[in-house]
This record gives sequence, C-alpha cells and structure tokens, in this order.
Amino acid sequence: MFFKIKYLFKINQNIFIVTIYKNLKIMKAIQTFWINPNKNNLFNCGGWINKRYEYISWSLSFALLKRQFSEIILYGNTQGIEMLAKTLGLSYDKIHSVMDNPPAFVNDFWTIGKLATYATQTEPFVHVDGDVYWFKKADTDILNSEIIAQSLELDDPMYHINWRNSVSLLQMPAFLQTPFASRSMACNTGIIGGYNTHFFYEFYQKVVDFLEKNINTLRQKKEEFPFYEIYLEQVQLICYAHFKETNFKFLRKPVFRTNFEDVTNFLALEPNLEPNFIHLVATFKQRIQYCNQMEYWLSKIWPEQLEKINHLCLSNEKLRNEYRILLDPIAEKQLPKAEYLFVSSKDVLQMPYLRTNKLINKVLEPFIDKNNTQIINAINDEYISDAYTFESNRLVLIQNYCSNTSSELIYQHFEDNLFFFASEFDNSKHLKIKRNIKKTLKSKYNWFNSLRYDTTYYYDFQVSSDGICFQELLLPPSMCQLLDLLSSNMETSFEKLYEKWLKISRLENNRVNQKKITELIKELVNLQQIEIIS
Repeated sequence: MFFKIKYLFKINQNIFIVTIYKNLKIMKAIQTFWINPNKNNLFNCGGWINKRYEYISWSLSFALLKRQFSEIILYGNTQGIEMLAKTLGLSYDKIHSVMDNPPAFVNDFWTIGKLATYATQTEPFVHVDGDVYWFKKADTDILNSEIIAQSLELDDPMYHINWRNSVSLLQMPAFLQTPFASRSMACNTGIIGGYNTHFFYEFYQKVVDFLEKNINTLRQKKEEFPFYEIYLEQVQLICYAHFKETNFKFLRKPVFRTNFEDVTNFLALEPNLEPNFIHLVATFKQRIQYCNQMEYWLSKIWPEQLEKINHLCLSNEKLRNEYRILLDPIAEKQLPKAEYLFVSSKDVLQMPYLRTNKLINKVLEPFIDKNNTQIINAINDEYISDAYTFESNRLVLIQNYCSNTSSELIYQHFEDNLFFFASEFDNSKHLKIKRNIKKTLKSKYNWFNSLRYDTTYYYDFQVSSDGICFQELLLPPSMCQLLDLLSSNMETSFEKLYEKWLKISRLENNRVNQKKITELIKELVNLQQIEIIS
C-alpha cells in the first residue's frame, strides 16, 4: 500500500507535477553529467589522474546500477551525453539534455547542476555520482524514506571555515541561522534521493535565491569560501532538512574529519553486505592504488568495456599520455616533499640521487657502481650513507617493479587475495606470511618529508596498470612497525606476528586489536609489501 501527495511547480518555464509516494521502494536511479563547454574536455578529467580512469569510473558506476535498478536515467548537456552515451556507449534507459540550457550559477558552482536534477524529479529516485560503485543496494526499508543519503559528515574544518565566513560576509536565510547550522554538519551526497521530491524542489529554489543575493561576494572573495560548491550542496541541504523537520536516513556510519575509509576501502567488499558500495571521493581519485582496484573490478564485471576504453586511449596519443597527479604534499603527509615528488618512473630512474647529490654537493652516476660507493665510503658519514643506500635500493626496486608490472599481474594479485581481504582474524590467523623483499624499501632516516617515527622508515611505490603513472608514499608508522617485526626472508604465521605486535605495543588480546592488525596486514598485502605463503 502507498499514498501520494501532489505539488505543482515551475523550473525554467516548464511546469512539473510532483507526486510524493509513500511506502513505495525506489526503483529508479539517475545520474548527472554536465561538462563545461568552454573548457578543453579531452583533458578535463573530473578530478581523476587521466581521462582513462574517468572513463573506467563512469563505466563501472553505470554497470553496477544496471544490476540493481530497473531504470537508469541520465541528465546532462550535449558534451556530457556525448562522452557517456556515444563515446563510452553507456545504454541509459532515458537521456535528458536539459543542461544545454544550464541552470543559473552552474559555471560558478558545478553542484548546481546536480541540485537542478534533483529538483525536477516527480517520483521516488536515487541519484548516484559517477564515482560511486554500488555493488549491492539495500533490501530494507531504508530506500523507502523521505530522504536517504550516503553518510553524515562531522567536524570537517573546511565546512567550519565556510560557515564562519558565510555568517560574516553573506546574507543568510533563516535555515542557515540556527544552532544546528552552526555545527557545520553535512550529508555526503554521493548517493542521495528519497520519496519527498517536493523537498528537493524547494531546496533548489532556496539555493538559487541565496546565490542571487550573494553571488557577487562569492565571486569577489573566492579565497574565503574554499570548495563552496560542496558546502552549498551538502551542508545547506542537511540544514534545510533539519529546518523543515524532514526525516533523513543514511546508508553508512558518520564520517569524522574527512576519514572516508569506510566508503573507499575496496578490501572490505563482501557480497552479502547491505548496502555495499564504494565512493572514491576527493583525492582518492588521485591515488594509483585505488584507481587500479577500480579498474580491476571493471575488468571482472564488464571486461569488454575495459577493452573498449583501452582501445580509445591507445588510439589517441594525447589522451594516452596526458595525466595529472594533483595530490598536495602539504595536505598529504605521506607524500615526498615537493622537490622529491615524481609522477613518472622514468624521471626517478633518470634522477635517482637527488638527496645524496644535495648532501655531498656532487653529482653521482645514475646507476650503482664502484665509483659511487667509493665516494660515499670516503665521506664516512652515517647520514649520507643512509641517503645513498636508500636511493640506490630505490633505483633497483623501482626499475624491477615497473618493468615487471602489467594489468594482468595487477588483476591477478587482487583476484588471488579476494578471499583473504574478505576474511576476519579467526579465519586468517593460521596463514603463513613474509615480507616481500622485491617491494621492501627502508631507511634509518626519513628521506621523504619531515615526519618522525620511532621505527625504521618503510616506503611504497605504485604504478598504473598501463605503466604511465607513478606514485611514492611513506608508509604510516603502524605499518612500519609491523614490517620491522618481520625478518627479511623468514616466514611466520599471522598469529605469531600478532603476538609479537601485542607484546611490543603493550596491548591486550581482544577483538578490537585483532581487527586492527587484520586491517593493517590486509593493506600491506594489498600494497604487496607482505606476501601470503599459505
């Protein structure tokens, strides 16, 4: 049984009748893709490392929605539709080119395009971003809610900055002048929808009205409002819902201070989890490790589409070679500092001794030889010797790793470890493991950045499946500690490593610590720092 309430409204001279359906499960998924026609769209990658990964993301998102929903609808402009429906051949059930007449302010804030899409819905819906991969939707009544969203976000410094500057510089509507609004909570809208379609229409009108009053200030003082397009959609939406006393339900647990591990962890995928999805938010799109995992899942679910994407990129030299890794060394603490940051393994191999050369004020040869060793030994300095040993080992390891990496090997690594990634401590403790010496790069001193650990420093490097993009990271101290406990060439059991870890960390044996070490070892296996023997 369900009942309905009708509303009449207008957007861009078009009349819509909204019917609110209650007790009717959402069966329709919608997506929005607006490309700015004034930009070079070949290299505008939506935050991804390159266009290839943007293609892979949209294809995986679409393919999984096709499995879950009876109808998939695309809203966009000619350029966006051209890419998704024609270039990639994604067979949406309906396509609306409504954004050829773009909504006001979309050039300033791209999220306005999404809000306009929500506002035109006339029946229960769920909107899913192109970087969300919904492996299994919820079977429960959560999809029969006034509003559903991915997750609640708490205490994000960026939202607090926008709140303070909005209060002092902008004209604020009533729903943003409440104690609730001052807390700067947000709802992540990677997934958003519900049956109260009139709410989304009203909210869109409120945002347009807000921007009409404040757009000049927002344009003149951009530096005071970082990522304001996200604030508009995610903070103002939940504030308006609270103001209107509208019921909200979330698919995942709250996120505190941008810790998105719960929605970005491919290793946690389990077929029977509800709801089971991945959302590669923000800078996760720039991490090769996650891009390779996303690619693996498309190869598993829709290999023909991945083959098509690879052909598209191989047939276009500019598309194949154009890439950008935009991670910020200041914000991303595990990255090398800017002067040591490389995005191509070729550059590393051509300039391997930057640190050592700087320390000794002399240029060493690009490969390990007797002359280099004699120079370092003659200096007889522990600090310089550690730098040289680190860079020499790094050169050999990266050269071997990159020359022996392929998409097939990357996919096989994920496939071989799927069972382990889905296992809990009790099912894994008997396994034999060892450190992978082909990936072990360590040093006594930190040669990446200014972080200080109480352990040996261990590093990781990743290369994209096509061998083009390269990335290095300093491993966090928790992983370095575990690697230190593993002798170089010795096998040990998961359980024995756990016991050593408890002892050195002075921790108790309990479920919390069992889960913690299981997650750490899963990630080290994923990075190929640890190998499972049996």
